[in-house]
Amino acid sequence: MTSWKAIINHLMSSVQYATIPQCATPLQGENSHVKPKLAMSIPIPAVPGEPTSSPMSTQPSSPTRQTISNLLLSSTLHFPNPPPASHCDGVRLLSTREPLSLQVTTANFRRFVSRSRPIFWLQDRIEEVFMWRKGGKVTLTWMVIYAFLCYFPRMFLLIPHLILISILLANHPNGSPRTSYTSNSVTTANATAAQQPKEGTVDWYANLQAIQNLMGAVSDLYDAVLPFLPILTWNTPHTSQLLTVTCVSLLPLFPLVLSIPLRPTLLFVGLGPLFITHPFSLRILPALLRPLTRGLQWRAQRIIDNDNLAKRHWHANKCDIELWENERWSPTSGWSKCTLKAGERRAWTIDRGGWCDIVSDGDGDVRNVTFMLSPGYEFIETEDWRLDREGGWDLSDVDDYGWVYTNDLWQQPNSVPREEWKSQGMTRRRRWIRRIVTN
Repeated sequence: MTSWKAIINHLMSSVQYATIPQCATPLQGENSHVKPKLAMSIPIPAVPGEPTSSPMSTQPSSPTRQTISNLLLSSTLHFPNPPPASHCDGVRLLSTREPLSLQVTTANFRRFVSRSRPIFWLQDRIEEVFMWRKGGKVTLTWMVIYAFLCYFPRMFLLIPHLILISILLANHPNGSPRTSYTSNSVTTANATAAQQPKEGTVDWYANLQAIQNLMGAVSDLYDAVLPFLPILTWNTPHTSQLLTVTCVSLLPLFPLVLSIPLRPTLLFVGLGPLFITHPFSLRILPALLRPLTRGLQWRAQRIIDNDNLAKRHWHANKCDIELWENERWSPTSGWSKCTLKAGERRAWTIDRGGWCDIVSDGDGDVRNVTFMLSPGYEFIETEDWRLDREGGWDLSDVDDYGWVYTNDLWQQPNSVPREEWKSQGMTRRRRWIRRIVTN
């Protein structure tokens, strides 16, 4: 208690008070009725139906201790002031409605976790329909409904009414109409609708897991789109070319758009993804599209690398160098570079035959592999080693990770390992490519 009293005395001593003389007259203005407010951080508001403390805490905390903790936390954490929000008739934007506060963030996150279940319930139902998880009857029913709406587009205006009627009928209480609307039933219905999962329960952790996965999906989508953003923001020389191609291709699209039938187009756009996500399509489409997607990925990566080139490298002579990664199968440890036999090719080689090793193997990581380049050449510093997923350098195709599998003697290449090789011995290799430039 001595330390808490010292802290309180220190806070009180730092406050400056102004002495008002007795002859002073208060000014009368428009806002004279408004009382001055002391700017301080608010405590964490209690959420109805949720515990205010952690399930692991056993000692009760007093209001004085919570207030002092909030004061100390506010004095320790200095949040930057947000930019002034634009006002339109006194209405703030949703993103700037409340100032940044650790207490408000904590309270809103707890509320969001307990109330976000309907969002993820709807997400799960949509995924079940699109991925055929509820069987063919459910997905086919939705396909028929969408086809009917495409044939009669004006029926889309009735969708809000149909949704509301479906919700009311689904929640209609059982029994006769006279006994359905008593005070007890209404109270029970309101209590059931307002009931939220409490913190620490299984449903609460299920909501937290869904939020976690949603944040990961949004981050993955952002990382996938980020490499292509420089082309749209005039940070690459290809932006002007993209604008020219887009404007030129827009002119012949005008008569084409007018001649395209609207109803079949909407039907194809809406039902196409459902046919693609069918289990049968998911089994055969990857094998059919794999050569095309590999080539597109390789060309897209090369376009991104060209955009990141320095100006001094644009007109210089560039060429590719190859690096080969070699591994051997072991029944005990699986695929590894440590199981390579003595006298055969090393873990990293620069010759396609595998007999010209490099200076350092980099402990198995391609980023740490070092070897000497020919005089007059240097690596492009904005690029790294790129895995060749397209293949074509051997008589056989490669798998999704660029590997070509061979027998114990590094012969008979195949895109998948054979069962008879596991007892006799098998090996694999793949190619890495990096560009060099003359200096």
